[in-house]
Amino acid sequence: MAAVAAAVGYESEASFGKAFRRVMGVSPGRYRRGDGAGAMRKAGAGT
Repeated sequence: MAAVAAAVGYESEASFGKAFRRVMGVSPGRYRRGDGAGAMRKAGAGT
């Protein structure tokens, strides 16, 4: 996650994680495991 945080301009993983959670509604780890809203959208849920 450090590489992703740095790539998008965050100096720390913690700051990136907080921002990600605020925007996406789940932690980066949960999103990566498929528990996030984006994963549901990709699967076609709600269409």
